[in-house]
Amino acid sequence: MNRSTLREIDYVEFYVANSYQAAHFYQSALGFNIIAYGGPETGLIDKKSYIIKQGAIRFILSSPIKQHSSIHQHIMAHDDGVKDVAFLSSDVEADFEKTLKNGASSILSPIEIEENGLKVKIASIACFGDTVHTLIQREKIEEWSLPFYRPLKNNKCIFDVGLLEIDHIAIALAKDQLQTWSNFYQNAFGFQLTHKEDVYTEYSGMNSLVMSNAIGTIKFPLVEPAQGPKKSQIDSFLDYYGCSGVQHIAFLSNDIIKSTQILKAQGIEFLNIPTSYYDGVDKNISSKYREKLPIMKELGILVDTDQKGTLLQIFSKPLQSRPTFFIEIIQRDNVDGFGSNNIKALFEAIEREQ
Repeated sequence: MNRSTLREIDYVEFYVANSYQAAHFYQSALGFNIIAYGGPETGLIDKKSYIIKQGAIRFILSSPIKQHSSIHQHIMAHDDGVKDVAFLSSDVEADFEKTLKNGASSILSPIEIEENGLKVKIASIACFGDTVHTLIQREKIEEWSLPFYRPLKNNKCIFDVGLLEIDHIAIALAKDQLQTWSNFYQNAFGFQLTHKEDVYTEYSGMNSLVMSNAIGTIKFPLVEPAQGPKKSQIDSFLDYYGCSGVQHIAFLSNDIIKSTQILKAQGIEFLNIPTSYYDGVDKNISSKYREKLPIMKELGILVDTDQKGTLLQIFSKPLQSRPTFFIEIIQRDNVDGFGSNNIKALFEAIEREQ
């Protein structure tokens, strides 16, 4: 297998209509700290961007300066959405060459950028839809920063949601593209297939494959719509987004009840789960979670169990005008799966919202 040196997700960049407002939304509603700013005055010539952070999660929120720029066109086509999922690499040039040899298209050949004593090497390739992957190699991994950004002080959130890291990033693909992109991640990056799940409801369904790097720090559930009498949530995403793209990002929490309560208090809306979902759930879960079932039912937290442990999940409603990108909060207790028993309940909840 073609092994790469990808270590983890370095950052995710969103293209948004107003980065200033988006940064304050992510701070006031989701608990992120605004840690840096970049724009024309710092050396970024085509955008204004804010870097936000919570736990090990780093987002860049970027807005266009010029009306007909590629950033502006991306927002017009897709609304706010993910443009770049960047990977931390131990050897950008080697990883870049491996991707090209295995069918990737180059966006930016490896280049070294140095500014104010900070040195990074980057390269970018095209991937699903209009999304890209940037490969980034840092001279000092422990000192995370980016050239042409300036640190911001006194922009910490006053409350702690408890989101620790990105658990996984779900990618919605056009019909019959699942195997194509599964092969791409396997061949170009050396990812491996870890889970396979097909889900069908009365009205719709999806097929999915989960691809992961060897050490499990990058996990991509790839999903495509399955044939059904009505459109699925994947079809809906593709219709409104206009092409394949990042459907949701899942954040890991050690206390999903607390995280959900805080997010709800800050105005984040979650999908409504039918009370019938919880019928009989208490028979299948451990006493550790059975006593918490009433509050989980009230909040709409899904519970999945297997022989090893328990998985808790909750899904937000879309965070922007179009019903596209949303977030998931996930808590793992000795489980490495993706809540196969919950996916059907999620599908049915989204169908009701539609």
